[in-house]
Amino acid sequence: MSGTRAVRAIDHIGMTVPDIDEASTFLSAALGAEVLYDLVGPNAPSGTKELKLDLQACLGIRVGTKLEAMRMMRLGEGPCIELFQYSADEQRSAALASDLGMQHLAVYVDDIDAVQEAILQAGGSTLAGPNPLPGIEGGDGNRWVYTLAPWGTIIELITYPSPQGYEKLTNLRRWRPSRADDAAASSAKSGVVES
Repeated sequence: MSGTRAVRAIDHIGMTVPDIDEASTFLSAALGAEVLYDLVGPNAPSGTKELKLDLQACLGIRVGTKLEAMRMMRLGEGPCIELFQYSADEQRSAALASDLGMQHLAVYVDDIDAVQEAILQAGGSTLAGPNPLPGIEGGDGNRWVYTLAPWGTIIELITYPSPQGYEKLTNLRRWRPSRADDAAASSAKSGVVES
């Protein structure tokens, strides 16, 4: 690939939920997500309340499944979350970590304890932790914990404010907030306003 990059970044993550409004309320209360727009459903712009597509061919859903609602939500500085609500004769529960396929969404947070508490207050639950990030991800304050949305989707909270061991092995780096973002967050916490 010379000149331009074919792949830029993750744009959004799709998540099927049992009730799009309840899921939106949870994601807003727990993670600060904001509704951008509805693509399908009663809140979609007039004339776009349903997709004019062969849903089985385009989305790979089972015959007889109906797409009830589809919504795009903004989440911090990263990819968006696209919510889907289907009605179907049979629908599986959310994947466990040991199931094949996409099985969790990880959200970078500055204050893991506060966001974990927000998830609990919003109706979610949490597994053991927060835990120190292990091995070559470790460092002072680098932690993670799995939490669960009310419908069972795994949402990992992760923070790694300190350098990680892998950084000694390669010049490539994981995404993390810029140091300017860290300084602004620190100033906001202390009440200092930068000019």
